[in-house]
Amino acid sequence: MERPLKVCFWVTALQANVFSLAHYLSASPRFEVVVAAVNVSHYQKEPINRLYPLPCPLLERDDKNTMKFLKSFQADVTVVDNHYPPAPLSRLLVNVWHGFGWRGPEDKSQFKEVYRSIRRVTGRSPDKPNPALMWICAGETSREYRIRVTGFHPANVWATGQPYTDDMVCPKISKHSAIAYYPEEFTQKKICLFAPTWHFGRIFSHWGEDTAILEHLVDRVDDIGGALILRLHDRKRFDAGYAAQLEAFGKRRRNVVVKFRDEHQDNLLDMTVADCMVSNYSSLLTFFYGTGKPSIHIYPFEKGREANRYRIWKRGRVREKEAPEPYGV
Repeated sequence: MERPLKVCFWVTALQANVFSLAHYLSASPRFEVVVAAVNVSHYQKEPINRLYPLPCPLLERDDKNTMKFLKSFQADVTVVDNHYPPAPLSRLLVNVWHGFGWRGPEDKSQFKEVYRSIRRVTGRSPDKPNPALMWICAGETSREYRIRVTGFHPANVWATGQPYTDDMVCPKISKHSAIAYYPEEFTQKKICLFAPTWHFGRIFSHWGEDTAILEHLVDRVDDIGGALILRLHDRKRFDAGYAAQLEAFGKRRRNVVVKFRDEHQDNLLDMTVADCMVSNYSSLLTFFYGTGKPSIHIYPFEKGREANRYRIWKRGRVREKEAPEPYGV
């Protein structure tokens, strides 16, 4: 009998594509899986770990002993998201980067660190044929974007689809089970998941006073008998005063729950209970399409004025960038 293929996940958060792919592989005897992620101890206390736990070892990625263990594991494949191990862990690197390239040009310049990391881990740049690299794309459109804009060689880019979409099309958790972990009044309401990305700063600032518009939105949701989950990226990605405003807003409004990703990694429960989703250019919306439920995009800047500006996280702080021309065209 052939030995299982050993797969190591070196990732930031246990969510989305990473979560679904790890679940799928762990369920098969053909694979032996280990996952190294950030803040695992906190993740294990979340409801998802009771309703749909990952059936594989989970390691704290940044623990000093993790690299030693993973090297002894001798993986055949390393799966990463947007961060890379400090040294090669296997012969093949599989990158399951999320989203469609909406939140910045994601061209060669913006992906400079990605290029450098892939060269370091695989020994070859992604713009050359690289048998040690598989870059997974949501479909042919995003594959073409990676080739044309990001500059990857076509041999390295695979339009396999997004694993997390499978969990949207064929839910593994019932809404009835998931809703038990929300305020009691949510159980009888239609729920709107509002999940904007952090890349454009304040959510509604291009239309007016941000929190005032958010108040109007929640008023409208309340008028029609609904409730709202405001899901945000890591708290540190936002101005501290703005993050505090949003948190206070959630505590003040009875039909609102506010979640920051670094405190609530899992988003599958939110996607499961939501009856519709609103976002600007968050990658979560690309997965929510698979539910067949209504989804609404907010254009995230004033057209013609800030269409080239976006934000990135680099060396511990948010930096604002300007693309040379409108991206995603």
